[in-house]
Amino acid sequence: MTKSELYNKIIDIYKKSGQGLAGFVIDKLNSHNLIDQLIDEGLLKKVVHTYSHLPTDTWFCLTKGYCVEEDSLNYGKNSTFPYSCIRFYLGHEIVVEFGNTKMSLQDCIKDVTFIDKYYEWLKKNESKLKEMSGIQYMNVDEDNRLPKYMLEYVKTREWYEKNLTIAKCLSEMKERDDLNEEELDLHTQLLNLYKKDRLIYKDKIAEEEATLIELKKEINMRSFIRGFLLTRKQEGKIQDEVL
Repeated sequence: MTKSELYNKIIDIYKKSGQGLAGFVIDKLNSHNLIDQLIDEGLLKKVVHTYSHLPTDTWFCLTKGYCVEEDSLNYGKNSTFPYSCIRFYLGHEIVVEFGNTKMSLQDCIKDVTFIDKYYEWLKKNESKLKEMSGIQYMNVDEDNRLPKYMLEYVKTREWYEKNLTIAKCLSEMKERDDLNEEELDLHTQLLNLYKKDRLIYKDKIAEEEATLIELKKEINMRSFIRGFLLTRKQEGKIQDEVL
């Protein structure tokens, strides 16, 4: 595993769960050297606490955006509230899960006490949550080059064939990125509808799940490419800057 692959995996976990990477995962991957490099470069931070409801005491978190592991230190010992808030913010189906207590997204929407407290949390962390939403995948390896399969993808793009400037390529990428996000939302809604009657729509569910996997792969890859292009000379030509 390269440093970029590890860093972008942590971003992926963060975007999906709102949390950092558990320390025991790094133990299993034997990637302490890469983690240390990312911390030294100011991209990650280590947060340690002892909460009985979490599987580990050590977490490796992004230095940008909202950090639920750090925020939880501001609440009472073993409080799950900030974790519930970030799940609610990200639209998880199960928002509260602690012991025998479970609350779904719909349960929380109807719970006035939760909503009032959530609104206070949202106001307090608004700027960090916006920063969280804008975090992009990046190439942080020393050679600063796109992986081969991404380079091959770039070469199929019209803006590459026209050899446009990096700034223009990024502008044209945004149009496709916006379409991808719209498609993702549409297929997610379709999947949720089909899941209401799993027996009848079993094949449709499998089809939509496969579509979503491929679509998310493309979105993640394009996000990585966009992050890479932002590190290049914006007035430079694409064919000069990526090869």
